[in-house]
Parts: sequence; structure tokens; C-alpha cells
Amino acid sequence: MKFPTPNVHNKKQFLVSIEKRFRKEIRVNNLVKARDIIKVYNDGSYKYKVLRLLLNKIFGDLITIRVINKKHKGCFLPWNADDEIELFLEQLYNNKKLEKIGHSYYKKPLLHIIDEELELYAKFNGIKARKRKICDLDMIKKSIPNVKFSLLNSIEEISRLNRSK
Repeated sequence: MKFPTPNVHNKKQFLVSIEKRFRKEIRVNNLVKARDIIKVYNDGSYKYKVLRLLLNKIFGDLITIRVINKKHKGCFLPWNADDEIELFLEQLYNNKKLEKIGHSYYKKPLLHIIDEELELYAKFNGIKARKRKICDLDMIKKSIPNVKFSLLNSIEEISRLNRSK
């Protein structure tokens, strides 16, 4: 089996790699503290289920998870790198203000995980994931392997510059 994550050769390494990136995103952006009440937006997707699974697996009883059905500022979104890139490109191509990118509005702990990795993680943990449509970005990824992570880094830099204005 070929894994979408570089330098990963088996299932165990893959699962550990995803969990490490999830933990790092939470630690670096200071998203969770002990005994926090975490509001998680339920959009009914497999990404929501994976987000809940990772929060429970890593934090267990240290936090309380509240499921909400409306997005609120500061809530956790089941939002990953592909979602962020698509939103950025949509705003860029439609000449809209780049307002919702970055970490300032919602908390996005899955941000450094791409769709292929999230689908595989869901599969390994018994969560059914719908196959997504192949988009232009996937076509580009075939010729430039790390294009999604490069774009995500550029988006984060633009977001930092926008906030410093």
C-alpha cells in the first residue's frame, strides 16, 4: 500500500504521523488547555468524526467536548488543508477579500492534514469516508508532489501579513 504521507511505510507509522501533526497544530496555536470545554461544529462529515476521534484519543477526560450545529467564533471546525486551499483560491479567483483564511476566526486543528491522509486515517479507524471529487489541485499534485503543503504555507504567510496591517 502506498501512503500519501512522505517517509511513511506502514499503517502504524501513518497513524502516528497524523496524530503528531494534529497534536503539533494544537500545541503551536495553543488551541486546547486542560479542563477546557471544546465546542466542535458538527457538519455531519467524516472529517467531524475524525476530529472527535482525535480529540478523544489525545485528550480523553482532560477536556469536555460540546457538539454544536452552528458555527461560532472560536469553535473547532472539521476543516483541513484542502478546504483552506480551496477557500483561498476561490476568494483569490473571485476577487474577494481574503478574510476567513488563517487561524484567527475558527480553530482548525486538522489544518495540516490533506484529504487523502484524512480519508485513509478514517478508513483505518472504521469511519466511512465518501470519495471526494478530483479537483484541479489534485491534477497539479501529480506533477508537483508537495504543492498542497507549499500552498498552505503561502496562505499562512499571507494571513500573517494581513493581520499585521
